[in-house]
Amino acid sequence: MERLNWHIDNINCAACTARIEKVLSRVEGVTEIVVNPTTARARIVYDPQLISEQDIASRIERLGFGVRREQTEQETHRYSLRGFLIAAAATLLLLYLSMFAHMLGFPVPAFLDHQQQPLNFAVAQLLLTAVVLLIGRRFYSSGFPALFRRAPNMDSLIALGSSAAVLYSLYALLMLAGGDHSYVDQLYFETAAMIVTLVMLGKFLEERAKNRANSALSGLLELAPDTATVLRDGVERTLAVSEIVVGDTLVIRAGERLPVDGRLIEGNSFVDEAYLTGESMPREVQAGDSVYAGAINQAGFFRYTATEVGAQTLLARISAAMEEAQASKAPIARVADKVAAVFVPVILLIALAAAALWLLAGEDIAFALRVFIAVLVIACPCALGLATPTAITVAMGKAASLGILIKNGEALEAAAHIDTVVIDKTGTLTEGKPQLTALLCAGGVSRAQALGWAASLERHSEHPLAAAILAAADEEGLSLAEPQEFALLPGLGLAAKLEGRAFVLGNQRLLEQNGVAVDEKWQRSAAELQDQGATTVFLAADGQLLALLALADRLKEHSAEVIARLKRDGYKTLMLTGDNLRSARAIAAQAGVDELVAEVLPQQKLEQIAALQRQSAVAMVGDGINDAPALIQANVGVAVGSGADIALDAADIALIGNDIGGVARVLELSRYTLRIIKQNLVWAFCYNIAGVPIAAGLFYAFGGPLLNPIFGAAAMSLSSICVVSNALRIKTFKEQ
Repeated sequence: MERLNWHIDNINCAACTARIEKVLSRVEGVTEIVVNPTTARARIVYDPQLISEQDIASRIERLGFGVRREQTEQETHRYSLRGFLIAAAATLLLLYLSMFAHMLGFPVPAFLDHQQQPLNFAVAQLLLTAVVLLIGRRFYSSGFPALFRRAPNMDSLIALGSSAAVLYSLYALLMLAGGDHSYVDQLYFETAAMIVTLVMLGKFLEERAKNRANSALSGLLELAPDTATVLRDGVERTLAVSEIVVGDTLVIRAGERLPVDGRLIEGNSFVDEAYLTGESMPREVQAGDSVYAGAINQAGFFRYTATEVGAQTLLARISAAMEEAQASKAPIARVADKVAAVFVPVILLIALAAAALWLLAGEDIAFALRVFIAVLVIACPCALGLATPTAITVAMGKAASLGILIKNGEALEAAAHIDTVVIDKTGTLTEGKPQLTALLCAGGVSRAQALGWAASLERHSEHPLAAAILAAADEEGLSLAEPQEFALLPGLGLAAKLEGRAFVLGNQRLLEQNGVAVDEKWQRSAAELQDQGATTVFLAADGQLLALLALADRLKEHSAEVIARLKRDGYKTLMLTGDNLRSARAIAAQAGVDELVAEVLPQQKLEQIAALQRQSAVAMVGDGINDAPALIQANVGVAVGSGADIALDAADIALIGNDIGGVARVLELSRYTLRIIKQNLVWAFCYNIAGVPIAAGLFYAFGGPLLNPIFGAAAMSLSSICVVSNALRIKTFKEQ
């Protein structure tokens, strides 16, 4: 399967997206099609053996839409402020001439007086209206072709409504030219001009708001610099970032942004990675540390080797994932999509039916025309279509600023319904790096001797505990010896000769097999350390017990706070780990989780998640590698990663960095976003349910006023602006 992520031109409302999705979903070879009206971006998954990329593009173009591989300035600013101001000026002159002058007694030139020169009066209105219609011509170039293709959209309603007003006014102008001056009061040019101008204003404001919603992705893409200083053949050269290759040495000075991912080889500094982790405090880096494109070098000078360039940098991968996510839809959007697919044709029928009924009731054609236009222009599928995708787009941008990457709209919505949070232990709640926490020595054996012997024995071991012992010896500056006859004993430990003595290092069973007695005192000490969450290792030589080492994976600094917050917010918490029960119980107590399940294999973790899902919606939080089956099985999988090791494939949501505080933040953000979406949908549905009957003359039938089409156009524009503005409130989200 191949995947496309295209920008689509001329998307004006939810009816447009529904049309594209409906047509392409029926095409053989297209397995998935999602179009986001907020970003005008389409995600298409297809089988290249059944249909080509060119064929898909041509099918979209035959529907009246353009296809672009990359976003353009033209697409970003479809409605210009300059054009609107000219149209507004022409409309104000038109209103002055047609209404204000003779209604309020304002002066007008004699040759434009509506009583003395009615034909001149009508022609002047026609010319001013023509200016407005010319500027707003995209409503007609999009609306009428869509209508002729039997796939009307929002532009079709605007085009029909304003054209009806213009055509009737042209008829009145012809009657005036024939000498029937009674038609001077039957001109509706100002109605057409006001409709187009007000909708242009609404679209301009709506577009600005949508661009603000998309600002997170565009801002992310601008983080990487265009050029960089590269050291080649001993000479510093300024090159375009696209020319950098893996292995290049880059020179970074204070205040500069990093162009690619890499590893420091010289110098040290502090780098600002707030865009990546959401953490405002800079990170100290030195030789051997990894750094990432887009980060800012705050102080000092360093050189680093490029390890990932171009599309492989973490910044590029995050940008690609965000772009993919913004092309997705949440399940809640399906309701609006179903309505939008039939909305415009239904509105057309209602407008025609309302006009016909008023004609049958005895009203004149001018009255029926007014009702017809009002119904067309007050209807707003835009608000309905924007209600969900705009909120999701803003929420994903906000999440990115907090160091959280959400893969799609489905994950965001699912996170709002979670009630049980399952968390892995190693590398998630804990640091994931065992450390030497205690060393008990037999009489006559010093700490330096015991640690030196243990580290020397572990020199050739790849066990995680070996790394902790070697790190402790290195910190204390101990010199190590070379072991002889080294033997790794799976499930027990290791054995080797050192300084002419036969050493063993491992668990109690290993000592017993080698005839080393472990008395009650040593056993009690080992049990106490294990109850504190440590793994214990015995050291013996020539049948004599020399020392007991305790190694533990420490709880992360804020883990207990995060668990407490989750419990305060009403979530049930459970720690799921493959570690032994005694160690796991100690960490669970320190973290404060509600329940513990230990000594489970990866497949058993999946089974545990499945069992929990029978009673609740489950979020699984893990490192994204060993926990992959459970992450996929959970309603929402949250990967806690760091840098380039982020587990984007297995999880629905990724925390960029090791701070699990993002779990509480993303769950709270998802609930807030879903609340905003529901507010938007209620507003959009209620607006149309109330607005259309009023425009059709419901109030007038019971002695009330008849809605002026101009007010209908204003209300329609205001509806879309309200929905988008409400979604933008997500940008101000602050965790409780």
